[in-house]
Amino acid sequence: MEIATLLPHIHRGAEYIFIHCVQAKALKEVIKRLPGARWSRTYKAWYVPLSLDNYQRVCQSLAPLASVETTVLRNYLIKRKNVQATKIP
Repeated sequence: MEIATLLPHIHRGAEYIFIHCVQAKALKEVIKRLPGARWSRTYKAWYVPLSLDNYQRVCQSLAPLASVETTVLRNYLIKRKNVQATKIP
């Protein structure tokens, strides 16, 4: 089974989930069908806007074909939440 790693990334001023995986044709076809999915030639990876809905769609779509690694993304979201919670209005 392939491994797909979901990584947070700021690209063109917005937060995205980058999907790093082997360029298997089956994975590519599934990722291409995700709403808002785009290919970054710079980073050689697929990406979608960072949202809970997109995270769930990516995980559900890739689960039958690959093991989805989300540790780095989860750590980023926890850190981001803590930073937002400490902002001074």
